[in-house]
This record gives sequence, C-alpha cells and structure tokens, in this order.
Amino acid sequence: MFVLKARPDICSLADVAEFCAMAPEPLPAGRFGRVFDHRVRIVGLFPMHPLYINDIIFAGTAGDLRRLTPIPFLFGPKYPRLAPEQWLWCTALLRDNPVLCPFLSVNPGLFFDNAAMNEALRDILAASPLFARAVAIQAILVRDYLGFLHPEPNRAAIAEAASHHTLDALFWDKLTLPGLDPHRLAGVNTVIAAGVMDAVHDGHHRSSALGERVRAAMIRYGGPGGVACLHHDRTALVAEAQDLAQTLAARLGLGDFQTPDDQPGFRRVHRAPPAWAAHTTTDGRAALEAEITQLRRLVETLSRRLDDARAS
Repeated sequence: MFVLKARPDICSLADVAEFCAMAPEPLPAGRFGRVFDHRVRIVGLFPMHPLYINDIIFAGTAGDLRRLTPIPFLFGPKYPRLAPEQWLWCTALLRDNPVLCPFLSVNPGLFFDNAAMNEALRDILAASPLFARAVAIQAILVRDYLGFLHPEPNRAAIAEAASHHTLDALFWDKLTLPGLDPHRLAGVNTVIAAGVMDAVHDGHHRSSALGERVRAAMIRYGGPGGVACLHHDRTALVAEAQDLAQTLAARLGLGDFQTPDDQPGFRRVHRAPPAWAAHTTTDGRAALEAEITQLRRLVETLSRRLDDARAS
C-alpha cells in the first residue's frame, strides 16, 4: 500500500493527483544499512538542519512509514530543541549513527525572525567540523533513501546551476535558484529539489572552507568502509560536539548540551547539564532520574521484542 501523509492546510488537490500517479520505487541496501524497502518521497528539507524534513508531508509504502511511527517520546535519546519533523525522522534515519547522534545532542534549532542570531549561527556552524560531517551524512541518507515528491524534469540543470555557488550560499543566501525555497523567517533555505542535494552529495559546488570539509566527510563516509570510519571516529565526534556546545553557549547563550552515553547500544534519555559544568544533584532527584532511565530502557527492550515477534 502506497500512502500519502499530508497537511490539509497546504497540500493541494494537484499534489494529491501527482501522488496518485506515482509508483513505489524499490531500493537496494543503503550505505548505512537497509532503512526502507522503497524510496520515501518528501516535499523538502533544511540542508543545514539534519533530519528536518519540512512540513510533515511525505509518501511511501505503508510498511516503510510504520518505521516512522514509534516516535521516541517513551524511549531513546532526548535531544534539545528538536523540531517535530526531526522527532519523526530520527526514529528511522538516526538509529545509532555516530555522527548525527552527537550533532543533534547540541542541535541549535532554527531562529525565526532574528537576523542577528541567524548570522551568528551561520558563522558558528560553518566553522564546525561536526556540522560538516552531519551535512555529509544527511546527503548520503537523502541519496540512498529519500526522493522529492514533485517531478524534476530539470534535475541536471538545477545541479549545474547549483555548482556556481558555494555550499554556504546554497544553505543561507537568498538565491533565485530552482530547487531552493528561501525561508524568510528562519533565515535559511529549504531544498525542494534533488538537483540541489546532488550538488551537496557529489561535491558540485564552488570551493569554500565549509564545502571542503563536507567534501572530505563525503569521501570518508560515502564509500566502502564508511561505516567502519563512522565508528572509528566516535571519540573525535564527542569532542567536536563538546566544542560546538561550548561555542553555542558562549556566543549565543544556548546550553542544555547532552553528552552521548559511552555504553554501546544505549544513550542518555534525560537532559543533562554540560559535562564540563560543575553541578550538584540531590539524592532524591538522582534516584528518580535513574528510575526513569531504567523504565525507558525497559520500554525500549519490550518494544524490540515485540518487533521481533511480529517479524517471526
């Protein structure tokens, strides 16, 4: 069954007619494993805001979309400032990804109608090694698993036009480029065509410091051995997340950094103060947090057992 999930306030009858003419597109296993069996269609995404799939409009087979439904409100990581769209897609596309996990633990979010804050955030992210890695991972996930809902007869032309701009410009600048939808209030661009993501994925953009870091991450994670490189980089990724968190706190006043749990297979399920900040916790609060963590992990274990039972 092919299903369309839409917002009735912005999804037109033309969108529905276009969806009805589609057919599911089978997918081979992606570079980070087999997340979906068929390509899931989306309307757009924020390339500088990983897993922010815009407007909660998407289409796919019922079996694949069910993998988005166990939104991790009861178990799994709890990250600061995630948008609802990110909560939804983290379930399937985040998994235990060693790059996106630490990046989303310091996720700065979008700042609406605040040009000064957006400009400062742009400078911080463009200089962050972890942000470049996260951009590369999102480009891989989009190429492997996602497609855009609307037809793209000019995909090659869009990619060629995108090649005349730096990655920084494609993310933030007000460009009259097909496939980009400038979000005036958020001060960033929404990608609504695969041609622009092709430029990110394939490195077809003008050189810049951010662009070169993304190209290097694409080479490291996008080819054979990429999964092994991800896990090899775990320690460096956590350090980069701490550096980014400190910069966000110092320059933008954004705190609430959450340190990923080092124990394989588990991550913290409550918000925590920065690892470098001195803090005190009452015995009663510590006991309650430990109990909450235990209960959430129990729910996660039972959910996995239920999935295994259904599969068998």
